[in-house]
Amino acid sequence: MERRTFLKQCVVGAVALSTASITNGIGKNKKPNFVFILTDDQRWDAMGFMGKYPWLKTPNIDRIRKEGVHFKNAFVTHSICSPSRACFLTGAYSHVHGVIQNESRDFDFNKTPSFAQILAQHGYNTAFLGKWHLAYGNEPRPGFKYWLGFDAQGIYEDCVLNENGREFTSKGYITDILSEKAVDYIKEQDSDKPFLMYLSHKAVHQPFTPASRHADLYSDVKLPEPDNFREETETKPQWIAHSGMKGIFRTKTPGKYIKLEESENASKLFDGQKKTYLDYYRGISAVDEGIGKIYDALESKGLLENTVIIFAGDNGYFLGEHSGRLDKRLMYEESLRIPIVMSYPAMIKKGSSTDEMVLNIDLAPTLLDLAGIKSPSYMQGSSWTPLFKGRTQNWRKAFLYEYFVDLTPVIPTMVGVRTKEWKLIHYPDINDIDELYDLVNDPFEKKNLILEPAFENKKKELMALIEKLKDETGYNKSQWKPAPVIRMPKRAGTGLVAQYNFETIKNSVIEDSSGHNNHASLFSDEAVITDSEKGKVLHCRGKYTASTEFKDTKFETGPFAFDVTFKAEGDGVVASWGDSKSGFAVFVENGMPAFAFRANQSLFICDADKQYTGKWVRVTGTVCNGKAHLFIDGNKISELTVGPLYWMVEPTGKMYIGGAGESKVLTEMKLNGFTGNISNVRIYDNMLTSEQVLKL
Repeated sequence: MERRTFLKQCVVGAVALSTASITNGIGKNKKPNFVFILTDDQRWDAMGFMGKYPWLKTPNIDRIRKEGVHFKNAFVTHSICSPSRACFLTGAYSHVHGVIQNESRDFDFNKTPSFAQILAQHGYNTAFLGKWHLAYGNEPRPGFKYWLGFDAQGIYEDCVLNENGREFTSKGYITDILSEKAVDYIKEQDSDKPFLMYLSHKAVHQPFTPASRHADLYSDVKLPEPDNFREETETKPQWIAHSGMKGIFRTKTPGKYIKLEESENASKLFDGQKKTYLDYYRGISAVDEGIGKIYDALESKGLLENTVIIFAGDNGYFLGEHSGRLDKRLMYEESLRIPIVMSYPAMIKKGSSTDEMVLNIDLAPTLLDLAGIKSPSYMQGSSWTPLFKGRTQNWRKAFLYEYFVDLTPVIPTMVGVRTKEWKLIHYPDINDIDELYDLVNDPFEKKNLILEPAFENKKKELMALIEKLKDETGYNKSQWKPAPVIRMPKRAGTGLVAQYNFETIKNSVIEDSSGHNNHASLFSDEAVITDSEKGKVLHCRGKYTASTEFKDTKFETGPFAFDVTFKAEGDGVVASWGDSKSGFAVFVENGMPAFAFRANQSLFICDADKQYTGKWVRVTGTVCNGKAHLFIDGNKISELTVGPLYWMVEPTGKMYIGGAGESKVLTEMKLNGFTGNISNVRIYDNMLTSEQVLKL
């Protein structure tokens, strides 16, 4: 070939290559496009390539990993939806951007603008599609030139959407609709102008609802119990043990948690949740299919090579771990860890991975860095770009976790630190122990080491690290860090709402002398009113003798007390009101009186310290500020932590005197009705102090 012909062909080839590069959106100075796909409540291990379940298929999520990087240790700094999403968007901690509770508020778009606002200011087309969730309302938010959103959680079928201010009811499955709209948006893009598309799915949030085409997917799968499904609880904080699988807690065996599920029914109870768990995994399938369509759209437009694709979950999720839990919020690994995979052919090596700890607050500075934009000072995360180049020596060695009481008040405020090897969880607002875990030797966090002397120095070291990180992140100075929530008595005085002294009975009706008209009905075939040294008393012969249905009493939000004076001739239920979820009772077992309180389907029992058979005794049970107490003749005998801010929903059905009747509060105890005399039954919807109890 002549030299002139060769050079001419080289020039033509160079021009063709240059033209192809421009057409494919990878010109020399071209800013990258961003596609950020976020799912709701997706676990870090709920991706096919993770290999946890060979049957779980997510080929398109796997493709992002195959063509990019897998962040093997990705975490959130606050594990609930609204705060975590705000952390992704602003690159800042919750105590900085102000979204500290679920669905409470938007972050300040002026003080802590999102990465979308900043990218829009630098020439990006920006789009949001799906679940915003930071505050109610589906109206467009600043920073997005295209908006397609729904209110709060939305619904899976026929959801009401707002498209750039126009509301309409979509027809069909919301995951599919959002994916189709995302494809349409990509097809409309001009390759000469970069774009950001933030696709925020409702899936896989409860109620787990797969697309109808996936309803029978994985139907032949038998899920195994998680490694920590039946974890030990003796070392755990009492509030943790009490809020997991349901059980019986007694002061006779301090710190013991008698799990009902440790019986022969344990496997049945777990199996009963398997459809729920499988529906969770089925819901991921439509998300994955949508990602495949997005890939096709990017390839057809020639945009794939210059597009950064990030797939992540907004927080983790429990699927039976730690005594059968669902939900998130806690600092355990299943809640704390999230999936993040990311591809960008221009920078990220295919099939790569990193063990370094990355956070949701890192996303915003990473996107800005890739776009050549300096991160504002309020962003506390770090760009991942050094990790793509193998620069890990200065990467974080620990991070701060925070949680503030929100819509689920049984979970207390917490702050903690996680390193690669250790985790410390501190509960500043409750009287309970903290949690310390050796993640190397105990990856499932079964054994809390906080009380073991051998780890006292490690506890002090990590507590000091928490304080250091709080100072560095502005936690202690934040206006958004809420004060502890303390339940106070609802009103002054003792709050007497029902009293039965059996002195006045008319037409088989025991009058309520409290003035609240909660009168009780007497069963004549079992009831005997007799005289005693206490005056008129109700003599019980082994079956319940009276009942009442309360009409003017509310216990669901405040302290209460149950006060009964009786002389027992044997064991049995003195009085009981409620069902297997909520209620309270007084009973005698082995001659010893006890007060029982049921909440969150668990039974808490405060026991007496000696027998009182054959003598008059006044038993007072109280519940307030997360503790149940038993008083005998005005003296506090026992106390049991029932969990921070533990509340009882209104007991259902009637209160029964002289036996359990139809009440299910003591269903596990299998006690007979009461035999003996009862002289007084009183109920208070307020806390009784020791002094008040003595004055009754």
